[in-house]
Amino acid sequence: MPSERRAHSVRIWAVTGSLGAAAGPAIGGLLVQVSWRWIFLLNVPIGAAAFVAAALLVPGLRHGTETRVPDLLGGVLLMAAVAALALALVQGPAWAWTSQRTLEVFAIAVVAMLAFVARSSRAASPVVDLALFRDPVFAWANIAMVLLSISFGIQLLGLVFWLQEGWGWSAVRTGLGVAPGPVMVSLTGLGLRRWIAKLPVNLAAALGALLMGAGGVLIGVSLTAHRHYVSEILPGWLVIGTGVGLAMPTIIGAASSGLSAHQTSTGSAVVQMGRQVGSVLGVALLVIVIGSSTITVDKLHQFVHAWWWAGLFALLGLVSVLPMRPRRPEPVLTPSPQVAEPAN
Repeated sequence: MPSERRAHSVRIWAVTGSLGAAAGPAIGGLLVQVSWRWIFLLNVPIGAAAFVAAALLVPGLRHGTETRVPDLLGGVLLMAAVAALALALVQGPAWAWTSQRTLEVFAIAVVAMLAFVARSSRAASPVVDLALFRDPVFAWANIAMVLLSISFGIQLLGLVFWLQEGWGWSAVRTGLGVAPGPVMVSLTGLGLRRWIAKLPVNLAAALGALLMGAGGVLIGVSLTAHRHYVSEILPGWLVIGTGVGLAMPTIIGAASSGLSAHQTSTGSAVVQMGRQVGSVLGVALLVIVIGSSTITVDKLHQFVHAWWWAGLFALLGLVSVLPMRPRRPEPVLTPSPQVAEPAN
């Protein structure tokens, strides 16, 4: 697929995903009113419909390389490393950061990650092909994705907690309150796509990261215990949604821009994995900052601190996208008809 079409496809994916994120909390809130079990049952018909649509609409393309079963042991090691790190972060305050249990879990995370890297360097079909990281754009894009996902994980779950538990909103009202942010992701991806395409990818992603941090800071300085959603939450949340719409699709598209055709799908999957890992770490850091898994009005001060932490990781993400400069393809030179000599 040409790079232009690939970037366009990534943006379409981001828009449809954000629309699902906007509808999900509201629909989930309605289902919770009936039974929380329906949240899981709803995935069955959605998954079946997606399977049928993929079978009918997705072209049956095949890579020209031999396919193997991914290295399962490497996948287990990676999951163990991420799970141990999240557990140590969440339980560190309760266990004490210097306690033997905390240090042991941190050690497990480090050992599992080192074992994963060693395994991936030797496996015939590794879960993560380490050779991909020889491309500096790909490497920086993954670092940026993890950092920005940490920031957004703190912001998204923190907002849900605050609306539902701090302000006492219902699940349905909370879902509707969260929806404007993902809607802005879609509007940004569709409405500004031509303008974004004119910017260097590192500057577009940096602008998105800046807006993510600025929106979080705006919420942090505006928030009170008086339930003023329109003045305290909505402006910053719209700015954050705009930032996500600028940064995330740009980073994903840039990550695969320098990869060969048979590496594109794997590279995109690695970036998505970084997004999920960052979200897990963001949730863990949120729990550390607020001191528990719940938020009350009395914890407004800790919650504001969570927004500062989210802003810090957005700033780190901004710094990490600046070196992300994909190489431009060399122009293909063709002979000009004006200089071609006439045949005798």
